[in-house]
Amino acid sequence: MSDTTVPILKGLRFPKTIDLSKGPAAFTVAVDTEDASAISEVTFTLDRPVIHLQFGEGYPGRSISIDGYYNNGDTFTDGTPYIAANTITLGTNTSAGTYTFSAVNVWDVAGNLCTYYTSDLHNLGIGQTFTVTGTKADQTGGILTGLSMQPTVDLSKDLRCSMPALAPLIMPVATVSPM
Repeated sequence: MSDTTVPILKGLRFPKTIDLSKGPAAFTVAVDTEDASAISEVTFTLDRPVIHLQFGEGYPGRSISIDGYYNNGDTFTDGTPYIAANTITLGTNTSAGTYTFSAVNVWDVAGNLCTYYTSDLHNLGIGQTFTVTGTKADQTGGILTGLSMQPTVDLSKDLRCSMPALAPLIMPVATVSPM
C-alpha cells in the first residue's frame, strides 16, 4: 500500500537573532518531522529576501531548503529520516529587521505535501520569526526620479518574442496614447 498520509511538522529550530555586525554570519535551521515513510524536503519561504552567501557570491532569495542533497549539514538521508538541518550564511547586505516564515512546505518521499503558514506555526507553538541586526545594507527604498516612454505603443505586434520576460504581462488590447 502506498503512503497517502501528509507529513507532519513537529518542531523548528533557528536562532532568534542573527548579528551581521562582524561580517557574514552562518546560522542553522533544523526541523523535526513525522511521516508514514520518510521526509524528502522541507522548504521555508520568508516574507522578504535575505542575501544568501553561496560559493563566495551573494544571492537574494526568499527561501531556505533542507533536503537530502545540497545541505550544509544534516540531511534526511543520514539515518534520521525525520530530523534534518541546513546551515545558511547571510551576507552583510541582508536588510536589518524581523523576518517571518510565511510558509513551510514539508514533502515526504511519496510526494505528499503539507504546507504550514504563519498562523499554523503559531497555533502549533512553533516560532515564526527571527531578527537580523548589525547590517550594512541600504535601508532606504528606491526613488523613481523619472520615466520615459514612447507616446504610442503598438500592441498589435507580438512582443513576446522580442521581450520574453514581459510575455505574461502583455495582452493585446489597444493603442496606448499619452493623456
